[in-house]
Amino acid sequence: MALHRFSRWLNRHLRSPPRKISLHRFAPSFNLIDPIVLCSKVACAVALLCGCSRFAPKTMDNSVVDRMDENHQVSLLESKKPNQVLAQGRIQPARGVVRISAIPGDRIEEIAVKPGQPIQKEQLLLVMQSHRLKTLELASASLRLEEARSMLLLKQQEADVAVDAATLKVQSARQILLQSISQQAFARKSTDQISSLEKQIASLQELRDAPLTRAAVGTIELESKKNELLRITSMNDQASLAADMAVELAELQVAQSQKGLVAATKARSLVESSTPIASLEKQIEILQVQVQQANLASPMDGVVVSINGEVGERAGQIPLVELADLTSIVCVAEVHESDVAVIAINDPVEIRSSALTKTLSGRVQRIDRVVGAVQLRSPNPMARADFRAIPVWILIDPSDTEVAAQRLQLQVEVSITTTR
Repeated sequence: MALHRFSRWLNRHLRSPPRKISLHRFAPSFNLIDPIVLCSKVACAVALLCGCSRFAPKTMDNSVVDRMDENHQVSLLESKKPNQVLAQGRIQPARGVVRISAIPGDRIEEIAVKPGQPIQKEQLLLVMQSHRLKTLELASASLRLEEARSMLLLKQQEADVAVDAATLKVQSARQILLQSISQQAFARKSTDQISSLEKQIASLQELRDAPLTRAAVGTIELESKKNELLRITSMNDQASLAADMAVELAELQVAQSQKGLVAATKARSLVESSTPIASLEKQIEILQVQVQQANLASPMDGVVVSINGEVGERAGQIPLVELADLTSIVCVAEVHESDVAVIAINDPVEIRSSALTKTLSGRVQRIDRVVGAVQLRSPNPMARADFRAIPVWILIDPSDTEVAAQRLQLQVEVSITTTR
């Protein structure tokens, strides 16, 4: 910009007739100026006084100067119109730049893509050195998981056998208990026979005691009945005692077998928790994530913007790969807070920069609500930089998307034509 103004000033002096120029205009302090600088300034003065074409540029009319302004993208501040809002902006993908990093300290083993290469989702980008190690660890953990599952299956089968055996013991003890109860009932029925014998003995004793019937009942008969009663009573007592003891023993066996069944069932339920299946599965999930991190894949369809690393280099805090979807490009302009009120959605926008091959067109897509400090400094050193700004998102026309995509993060001058 300063060079352009000097060119205009020089043209005006070249058109005017030569005039005297004081040497002190170029060297007010003659004694303090470097001789080389003084000689250069004297040469310039001679060129101005003599109109020498060797030292001065050719004379250009205003039309040529205007064309030069257009070709070199002169600052919009010089041609601002009343219905325009000027601001500084930055070109970027509409969905932003996706930055992919690796675990710090890991080393790059292979780079599968190049900058500017179109990619698809899940396409391999980088292979890190830890991929081989993590793959081996994952295979080892998978083998341990299979062994643990086999061991779990074996333990479950053993526990099922123990539960079945305990169930059979319970059933057997219950059968024995039923038999003991039957024997006890049969022993108790023997008391009826004892009562019958006691009645017979009582009748015979009455007949023996009566004078008239004493001769009909013999002493031997009466004694034999009494002996039989004693024998049956003794046997009944023994049978009853044995039956009672058998019932008690059967009840103890049932209780013991039931406890064994409960213990076997509980052991069956503890088999899964005692086998490290869950911890191995979690370890495999962690290793799978680490393997994915060691093989950096694209999370989206887009283009590789940049690769910030070389094969053999260790990963740090800087992202290794930057991806972007270049099918839609926007420009985020920092508009003065007092100018936002006149801007409306779909207002036409022109975007200029000396780094662009053409002027880009676009329309206002979104106006943010957050007011903040200015991040983009104007190239004009006289421009104000202490104001508050509001981001205004401008969608660049599809016809200019390809040109804009060549200069991501480029700071540009934005001219918004207001319609309000």
